[in-house]
Amino acid sequence: MTTLYVANCTKQTRLFTYMFVENPKPFHHKILAGTQIKIEGSDFEIDQIVKQHEIYGMQLADKVTKGFSGLAYRLNKVISLDAIQAGFSQKDQEIIDT
Repeated sequence: MTTLYVANCTKQTRLFTYMFVENPKPFHHKILAGTQIKIEGSDFEIDQIVKQHEIYGMQLADKVTKGFSGLAYRLNKVISLDAIQAGFSQKDQEIIDT
């Protein structure tokens, strides 16, 4: 069993949607600004979810850099408040720099 934590580092609510190969019914989770959700599943299921969202910019919380999309993830460990706030600050700093 693997646990996926997904943090919303934006200042708006995000709807996190994913599907599994064996069950095409979409699953939805609302992630409020600055919060995170927890999804538990098999290694295969969690890998499917991550691959569905990495192509849209979701990144490992430890690798957030300039151009960050706003969703960060970590496996089997809660994402710290500092990391979520860094996502907020990253976006604000990019706006100031442009």
